[in-house]
Amino acid sequence: MRTAPQKKRGRKSGDEVLQQVALALKNIQELEYLEESPLVRLPRVRRLSETKYRKAIFPVAFALRLILLESVNQMVDDLGEMPNYQRELGFLQGFIRGMSVAEISRGLGLSREHVTRDIKPKAFRLAARVFLARANENPVNSPIKEQEHRKV
Repeated sequence: MRTAPQKKRGRKSGDEVLQQVALALKNIQELEYLEESPLVRLPRVRRLSETKYRKAIFPVAFALRLILLESVNQMVDDLGEMPNYQRELGFLQGFIRGMSVAEISRGLGLSREHVTRDIKPKAFRLAARVFLARANENPVNSPIKEQEHRKV
């Protein structure tokens, strides 16, 4: 007789977080999916859902979506002038607009296999890094704390 696998407790591994961010980006337009994401437990997601989006139908999903979009936009702002990151940025921008890997590959002029094997993992690692920094912001030190509360 097999027992159900035990849920791991404590901090998630880097691969698990990367996968969660990738799935959230893939489902960025699906608020019901985002509402159930494990990423909603992060401090800034919770804070935004309790302040700015507290009256929304999907407060946690809107908060998570905002931070994901901010993360991609920050990457474009910070890395947009750096030629080594153009493919990853193009991939992420297409991905959050709901484009498939095949469509993004055609737009980048690369094979789908190359994008899947090389561009996509690097793009998701970068996005996860920026997302986690933004989602774990300390409310006391956050420069956007005041701005978030003003928009309520």
